Amino acid sequence: PDDIAALLANMTEEPKSEPVVEEKPPMPDLSDPNKMMSPDDIAALLANMTEEPKSEPVVEEKPPMPDLSDPNKMMSPDDIAALLANMTEEPKSEPVVEEKPPMPDLSDPNKAMSPDEIAALFANMTGADAVEEMVKEEPIVEEKPPMPDLSNPNKVMTPDEIAALIANM
Repeated sequence: PDDIAALLANMTEEPKSEPVVEEKPPMPDLSDPNKMMSPDDIAALLANMTEEPKSEPVVEEKPPMPDLSDPNKMMSPDDIAALLANMTEEPKSEPVVEEKPPMPDLSDPNKAMSPDEIAALFANMTGADAVEEMVKEEPIVEEKPPMPDLSNPNKVMTPDEIAALIANM
């Protein structure tokens, strides 16, 4: 009876369990800034960057944004971490919409265009439009003057006839 009572007493108690601790992957080696990070290293870095929620609001200082002026510059692991830390915040400004310059006057196809007009033309054309325009252009066909009369080999030719002969060669 004592064993049964002890067994019943143990059954009614709440089981004491250890809190589940989520194991994080080990931090990647960040000592060499020129080392390329593998996808697993980046995932481990992100997993280790997350913190447990705290009861008090904590104001975190974010690292300064890395220099992004050179798109071909290799980023160090610290630069990647700073970039990720700064990307979590919602953008505060509205997206910038580029305004295109006004389309130049194209009514005269033989008019010489200034560099600004050429730039405005390209800015207003998407890649597909530009290719379509280039393909759509008609080839330039030169009109040749009529061939001079060559039936008399002793005839003296005028300068216009000589030019017409050369143009038709």
